[in-house]
Amino acid sequence: MGAGASVQVDENTSLLLKEEAAKPLDCSDLSHSDSAAKAEVIRLRALIAEHAKRMAPFEEATPPSENEKSGNGGARPTNEGGDAWVEEYCVYGTFASKDVELTNKLVKDDAAVQVKEEPRAPRFTVMGVPELKDGLGTPNELVEHRTFWIAAFENKNAYFTDHKERESNKTFAKALTETQFSGTTMEAMMKDLAGSYMGPCWHLERPGASATEDKLYSAVVLAKAKEGGANKLLLEWKKKEIESTVMANPSLLRSTIFLPEHGDMPGDKDTQTVVWVQTWASAEAYTTASNKDGETSEMEFLDSPVITLTFANTFHFAKPTTATSQEEEAKEGGAIEETEAPAEE
Repeated sequence: MGAGASVQVDENTSLLLKEEAAKPLDCSDLSHSDSAAKAEVIRLRALIAEHAKRMAPFEEATPPSENEKSGNGGARPTNEGGDAWVEEYCVYGTFASKDVELTNKLVKDDAAVQVKEEPRAPRFTVMGVPELKDGLGTPNELVEHRTFWIAAFENKNAYFTDHKERESNKTFAKALTETQFSGTTMEAMMKDLAGSYMGPCWHLERPGASATEDKLYSAVVLAKAKEGGANKLLLEWKKKEIESTVMANPSLLRSTIFLPEHGDMPGDKDTQTVVWVQTWASAEAYTTASNKDGETSEMEFLDSPVITLTFANTFHFAKPTTATSQEEEAKEGGAIEETEAPAEE
């Protein structure tokens, strides 16, 4: 599921729009007999051209390079030196809905289908609606009417082939669009997806933690670094800090971190922020870890205090391991039966 990026346009309509967008913007191909009509066509062609430019990352994205197919995003931090982090491609959704409960249900239902049907979609975490806590100073526009999720893909190619070609995803995308808070226009879509991200990320999974389960606790941290490349320094520092936490704290199940400036979605790029998303076994475990000292080192990279959003009822969906899948199939087929102990002689 790729947030608004997965919304499909009817193929015939899309073809007509592309043909129209290829015609001269000054309408030199039309006669001069009706200036008013020609002016309107000029306006419409300019509108179509602008729309095509804005939608390019979604509908006509450049095919992934060999580097991107392998998971390496090019000139970005790599996993050299024995780093336990794995580079992937993710869709981090923050979606404003007129019916948050319905949106959450749609997202959770599709998440379960995605990890099952898409061969290169290993996991999907649905955080849902953030907790509202007094005194955090969280801007309302970050949370009002919004639900959150993060979906993982092995690489960019997996998203633009397996995911976009999945028929059930097209059905889901249409249903999701109908719950948008601001309407179904392109402008409304971009507003309702504000803060979302689609692009390379780094993921660290606790060994043995990948399982489908609910009633987890998660946190999203938005950290604005100083100008001049401090966001990249903060990202590398935070990766090491999280890795140490995973080794010491079994309650931290998984973490994903990314730089918004690397995103494929249209619009201006944020060159200062670092975002990390973490799933914990419980609220108590998260609170205990958060109260410990250890955050002072990152202050040297920050331009302003971090914003933290927490989620009390997180659902996590993961692709079953081969062994687990075979065992479940065997049980369903009646191949695994209770065996009686041999009688004593």
